[in-house]
Amino acid sequence: MRFPLAGILSLLLPSLAAAADPLESARSLVNELNYKAAAKALEKAAQQPGYTAEQVHLLHELEGVVAGTLNDDRGAVEAFTRLLNLDPGYRLTGRYPPRVTTPFYEAKGWVTDHGALTVERGEPKLEAGKVVGLRFTVKGDVLKRVAAVVVHLREDGGAWRTERLPADGGAVTTDATKVDAWVELLAAKQWSLKLEGSATAPLSFAAQPAPPPPPPPPSSNLTPERTHEAPAAVATATLAPAPRFRGVSIALFATGAAALGVGTAFALLSSAGRQRFASAQTDTAGNVTGLTRQQALDLDASVRMQALVADLLFAAGGLLAATGVTLFIIGTVSPAGGGGGVVLGGALP
Repeated sequence: MRFPLAGILSLLLPSLAAAADPLESARSLVNELNYKAAAKALEKAAQQPGYTAEQVHLLHELEGVVAGTLNDDRGAVEAFTRLLNLDPGYRLTGRYPPRVTTPFYEAKGWVTDHGALTVERGEPKLEAGKVVGLRFTVKGDVLKRVAAVVVHLREDGGAWRTERLPADGGAVTTDATKVDAWVELLAAKQWSLKLEGSATAPLSFAAQPAPPPPPPPPSSNLTPERTHEAPAAVATATLAPAPRFRGVSIALFATGAAALGVGTAFALLSSAGRQRFASAQTDTAGNVTGLTRQQALDLDASVRMQALVADLLFAAGGLLAATGVTLFIIGTVSPAGGGGGVVLGGALP
């Protein structure tokens, strides 16, 4: 049987493309559950230059999935840490067993404690109605992966140009009333680690419009002012008001006291959890044996949540109680003028 040449090429080209691109080859091998072969393909993929941010995310996710599946806990945590440092909100693209998801959430906790990679933009420098300078600062590069900061600039709708800054960022000079920009963090292999803005959705900086001219001076041909008779004085009686805010102040104080009580309960629970972890049985080498790894992670999460709730309740309770006391004091003070009596309104003739 003969096969058309086009049909043969359609069958061969995907395989040839995967062989030429080790990252795509690794993805295909993971989908085929061939994890050992995928690990070798990922080693080659990690040496390739010029990956986009999406490709870098895919590489680190596959590294973590393969390492976890092959029971390399440390390798999985390191790969997922590299991934989540770039995007703390990243979600795994598939459903995986605990030997993959546990290192993933361990890495997420580490990134939460140590910070993620970000780009901070400073206020634009303005002179004479123009944007004359921009500043970008790199934060959270705890893994020391950023090699350079590339700023793409477009001034007053012109052509794009680029400026290269050091790994920790810096300032660029501009001269326009409006500047569009986007920032790219590059790794040593020219990998695009993170983008702030893009060519299609850039960051925009504009100079403030010039203030309007002052109004003209008043004309010298002024008409004489008309005189008006002052209204006669009117006697009005004002009664001292009753104490104010008493009910609201008591309710706020009671609610604040209740919040402080509940916050104290959560603080005690958090302290008890920490004490349980600290008193867990250890072996002669100092390693904790009284708790499993999952129990330790669950206990740590519970202690953190209880401490957070206690802090929030303490703050809210203190604020509510203080507000209630303040309103109670204000409500018992009479208005200026001594309360009742007769007050004359209007102007005397």
